Amino acid sequence: MDKTSKKALIVDNDFFFVEFLAELFQKKGYESVKAHDGKEGISKLGEGTFDVLAVDLVMPKIDGREFIKVVRNLPASAYIPVIVVSGVVIDSTDELSEIGADYYVVKGSAEEIEANINEVIDHMERNPVSSPSAKGIFPSECMYPDQITTELMETLDFQKAIIQSIPLGIIVVDKDARIIQANPPALDLIGKPLEKVLNAHVTAIFSENERATLCNTLKEVVHDKESKRVTVVMNLHSRKVRTLISLLRIDTKIGGWIIFMDEINQG
Repeated sequence: MDKTSKKALIVDNDFFFVEFLAELFQKKGYESVKAHDGKEGISKLGEGTFDVLAVDLVMPKIDGREFIKVVRNLPASAYIPVIVVSGVVIDSTDELSEIGADYYVVKGSAEEIEANINEVIDHMERNPVSSPSAKGIFPSECMYPDQITTELMETLDFQKAIIQSIPLGIIVVDKDARIIQANPPALDLIGKPLEKVLNAHVTAIFSENERATLCNTLKEVVHDKESKRVTVVMNLHSRKVRTLISLLRIDTKIGGWIIFMDEINQG
């Protein structure tokens, strides 16, 4: 392979760690493209082809597990080697087969990470991945789970479980109107799996006749300070759905919207 043609996509919400990994890959002859969460990573996937992806697991908006599912469901990137570089890999060893990556590097010291990344790249180039079945784990000398990271993961998993268990459809929409989360009832109404809707524009799940109504409602919730939520009835794949839209607030700032959906019983 021509070294000048190799390209790596690095996805991590830690700015300095992204820069550190980018430098490591550049030393090995890779052009490094940077993304600072899974949502941005999905957008970068559409901007070109990559020879390897390096991904953290714990990220805001769209996390590493969800990002990898999107990758594995894109025909153009289904068998790109994926390296998970995360401080929670050691806490997730029982779930590695579900994550779908090819290599797992535990975050440790800079020297350990550099040595492990170099070993992964050398192994990857000697043994091109043709399917996501071959996996290698490259641990840090310190194999003890970080307590703060473990507690954060438990909190995030608990919060996600609550959303997944709510019987109403819930779609979380970022401030650029792209979907960053959807629970099973919402996916049932949409008729697509999560990996097919993540980072899609929210209007794309509705018919053209309904998109103007949705856009106007999103704007209404933002601009009308008296309205904390707006309810409209919309058609979704021949199903009449009561749709309640409210703002997603992060501290005092608007972070996007939350859309609640419930099918209206036609009987």
